[in-house]
Amino acid sequence: MVSFSTALSSAARHITILDRKRKAEAVLRLQAAWQRWELTNFDYLMHLNMLAGRTHNDLNAYPTMPWVLSDYKSQELDLSDPRVYRDLHKPVGALEPRRLEFFVERYNGMRGDPHMPPFHYGSHYSSAGVFWGVWCVWVWCGVWGLCGWLCGS
Repeated sequence: MVSFSTALSSAARHITILDRKRKAEAVLRLQAAWQRWELTNFDYLMHLNMLAGRTHNDLNAYPTMPWVLSDYKSQELDLSDPRVYRDLHKPVGALEPRRLEFFVERYNGMRGDPHMPPFHYGSHYSSAGVFWGVWCVWVWCGVWGLCGWLCGS
């Protein structure tokens, strides 16, 4: 049987740790390959997620993908129509004036707190709590039809 330290040292030879300079260089190489159509959009975004430390192995750091569509109601989408896509110049929280006002007010309200720097968005959909909460509601209500029992109605 192989000892733990032997197995760990063997595995460590296959792990590459990139410092900031190497990550920046890798991003530039990826970007160039993507611009030459050598990478699909999906592969490019997955590589960027990996370089940012995101992984399928950790629900708190799950890979993220941008929301690019704005039309979620049509039965069919004409992908050549620019109105189908959201404005990528703005974060999702700033797409509607009411939401933008909420986040700006919250940010400004935090400015006086010496213990916590202000922020616009306090949580992320890829956190384990949000993921499991949504998943449980989906399973209980959608799959098993137990929403009445779960919600007390």
